[in-house]
Amino acid sequence: MSDTPEPQNASAVRSAPLIRFQEALVRAGTRSYETRDWSDLIAAARDLEAAGHLGDVGAALHLLGEQPLAVLRRDAAVRSGYVHRVGGPGRIARPATIPPLPTTGPLVVAIASLHPDGRVRAQTVRPLLNLLRQSPPPLELLPYLVLRTTDWAPPVRNLARAVLAVVLLESPEDLVEAVARVVVLTNGRKRGEVAHQQVLAALLALPGTTCFDRLLGSPDRRLRRFAMEAALLARRFPVERLAALAETDSDQQVRGLAAEAAVREAVWTDRLDLVRRLAAGHCPEVRAVALTGLLRAGQAEEVAGFFGDPSQTVRAVSHEAIRRTGGDVLEHYRAAAREPRPSPGAIVGLAEIGDRTDSDAVVAFLSHSRREVRAAARRALRTLDVVPPLLRDPPR
Repeated sequence: MSDTPEPQNASAVRSAPLIRFQEALVRAGTRSYETRDWSDLIAAARDLEAAGHLGDVGAALHLLGEQPLAVLRRDAAVRSGYVHRVGGPGRIARPATIPPLPTTGPLVVAIASLHPDGRVRAQTVRPLLNLLRQSPPPLELLPYLVLRTTDWAPPVRNLARAVLAVVLLESPEDLVEAVARVVVLTNGRKRGEVAHQQVLAALLALPGTTCFDRLLGSPDRRLRRFAMEAALLARRFPVERLAALAETDSDQQVRGLAAEAAVREAVWTDRLDLVRRLAAGHCPEVRAVALTGLLRAGQAEEVAGFFGDPSQTVRAVSHEAIRRTGGDVLEHYRAAAREPRPSPGAIVGLAEIGDRTDSDAVVAFLSHSRREVRAAARRALRTLDVVPPLLRDPPR
């Protein structure tokens, strides 16, 4: 969550307060519904902070949640165990009153924000605000605040949402990216849509593309999808940047979003050279979008030539182009099958729209010199439900 490296003593000899904290953390993790264990954990955190060793506190925060997903899982485990026990034979006895937090140090606040009792969690929201107002803000605390915006107790989540709005308003450039890294994990969680909309609004309010660029450079594809959708809403990127994302991003959804936006803009501005570049790319979903754009731009004859593409989706776009030009799709494939060097996509396409009478033409390619053509022929025969003859592949 933070660019701050792991404390040096995290892997060195542990101090006694840090060891006691680890032991209490294990007990709370194995019996997450026991409020007594959580009280012991908070007390261990208080003692650790009171010892005054900042390195130990940093190591404890690292142990508590090495990444946002670990924090989410811990919160879910606490909630699941608590609900399982309430009303059952081992019903939890809730105290009539709860003591205030022993300190408002970052470790105590982080742990208390995951407590099974909502009244304890409610005590942590304002301290989280105060801690996140520090310079630089402790980014490792953001998962705990974002989680409380999805809290099952209305007073807790309403206050947390207000605090998140204040934090994003006061330090948008410092916190938007960090909050987004957590929000993409909680968006599918019940009541998680509010935080998602809050960080989206904060991101859209930022000038320029610096934050978008950093998010799109993340290895987390969920974060890149979030940034891509936000960038398209804000119309931040020129068509060349969108085309580059469509060609290079490793996530299919990001490529598809970028391609659709790039092709739409290029067709509107008569940049068909860029659309043709995308149509010649290696990603089938991008090629399909680009060819659809060319078809809308009146280039049906050009699109019709892609009927032998390896991608079935691309071939479907080409079929529509052939029909628009008055051609017969099946005849295109049968003519291609008579060529000495047909594309593998043309052979598979013939089987997709042809019938068993086309199997003789396909069988002829089982002994072709190119391995990819022979593989396409076998695939085509399976599509036609024809048992291929036993032929040995020629030596390579």
